[in-house]
Amino acid sequence: MKAIIVSDIHDDLKITSYLIDKVDREHYDNILIAGDIGYNSIIEFNKIASKIIAVKGNNDFSSFTNRASFLLPEVNYYVLNKKLFVLTHGDRLSFDDYMYYYGDKFDVFISGHTHVSKIEKVKDKIVLNPGSISYPRDGMKTYMIVDDNLIKLVDLNKNIIKEINYLEAV
Repeated sequence: MKAIIVSDIHDDLKITSYLIDKVDREHYDNILIAGDIGYNSIIEFNKIASKIIAVKGNNDFSSFTNRASFLLPEVNYYVLNKKLFVLTHGDRLSFDDYMYYYGDKFDVFISGHTHVSKIEKVKDKIVLNPGSISYPRDGMKTYMIVDDNLIKLVDLNKNIIKEINYLEAV
């Protein structure tokens, strides 16, 4: 199984189309979206709703999130290779907040919101931020790919910026 992790699309329809095509063309099982999708992008992502695991961002308002054919909770979960991934936008719930309120029974924590990419190991957890594929604040339009054992931070030219073996790290 393999998945894409992305965040902070902010209604960029060119990027939305790119992601939908990538999921179909390269046979991704899922796309994890850490919020700030946007109204028109939500409508487009409905085409692949069965593959989407997403959360609501601070710019995803109820007036249009109800048009989604996929769930948009504050926190969502994904399991791959017996590892539990926690997905949140990050504006209301940080890694530390999640640990405090919900405990440490997870392996990988994913958030967006900052538009700055990150892969780091904190204690026995992996903390990820895919950055923004549309409006980055670190100068790189990035997303992540999760496959059998690696999480890779990649740019739109498919250059691998950083990677971690999540099976060995946690």
